[in-house]
Amino acid sequence: MNLPVRFRHVLLVPLAVSIILAAGCPATDGGGPSDGNENVNDNGDENVNDNGNENVNDNIDDNANENDNGTGDDGDTSQLGEWANALGTYLFVGNCPGSGGWVTLVQVGPTLVLQGLEENPDISLTLDGSTATAGDVVAFTIGGHDLTMVLEGGLIAFDLVQYELGGFCDAIMTPLDRDCFQSTGRGTVTLDVEDTDCANGIELDLASAGFDTAVVELDPAPYTTGTDIQTELVQLELAADLGGTFGQVVIRERDDKQSTGKIENVVADDNGDFVSGDSFFDVFIEVEIAGMGLLLDTADTPFRLDAGTIMELPPLSSDYLPPPSSPPVELYMVGTSTQVGWFCHAQHTPTEVVPCDEP
Repeated sequence: MNLPVRFRHVLLVPLAVSIILAAGCPATDGGGPSDGNENVNDNGDENVNDNGNENVNDNIDDNANENDNGTGDDGDTSQLGEWANALGTYLFVGNCPGSGGWVTLVQVGPTLVLQGLEENPDISLTLDGSTATAGDVVAFTIGGHDLTMVLEGGLIAFDLVQYELGGFCDAIMTPLDRDCFQSTGRGTVTLDVEDTDCANGIELDLASAGFDTAVVELDPAPYTTGTDIQTELVQLELAADLGGTFGQVVIRERDDKQSTGKIENVVADDNGDFVSGDSFFDVFIEVEIAGMGLLLDTADTPFRLDAGTIMELPPLSSDYLPPPSSPPVELYMVGTSTQVGWFCHAQHTPTEVVPCDEP
């Protein structure tokens, strides 16, 4: 549902709360995907979703994780009271800026924080029972909006009002869907910086059995034919045991970056159920080679994995592969600019749906 964006100047009278969002078991993670990604194997897409929000309140930890799971470092949500179960990521649809994107409620220390609201850095919320408030929120480039959120059972009422100018806007926020599954894959890594064609690469047969379940968050149904579905791969861990010098090699999605994607050319039936679409992800990869004590990543460059047309969600038995023209991506020692090799090739295939853990 795409509502027209508008800003209404009115004589203000006591306002009924006009925004409802379901708060039961929302998906977790900080921020939502954009329409593209930066440095994606030279495909020209631009990423505006690297969790670059600045914290503006002294009580927000400057080192908050970019890909937060929704709680502070100690995981103690008791300080949030009634809001503890509202943590997570939501689809934001309405007539406020950012309609169609994702916003997130996370805990940073003792504070409930709203992330991803367009035109704003992270917004620290003041809690009073079932009500959360903040001041000086920006909308339509105009500051001074008061934000009020009210928990009503499993729902949240959300309201932005600019009293001085007499304007307001509203939206509906809906918890994201989560697909969880086991998977298999293949990969090729070379530890020779000069081996740009990966002729001497290490071949990996990968599986997730015994490791973290793959988790994808995506826009919730109902879907509409012709409307893209935003997606994010928030967890993936595949391993191969090579023995000898290399030992166990683990390929995982990084928890400090957002591996966003999209389903394009969507076809939905009359009930809004998914029928088909073209799916891809831009995955930020970490490689652990236990036998050599190496922990590597692809720095700020994601690796494009494209399944082509998928016929179900999650897309079981669909192979996600790099486009044929994709070059290898540099591998660096984590946290440094020291290149030690190349990530050459990957294949990821969802195989079995499993229950999702509570976010």
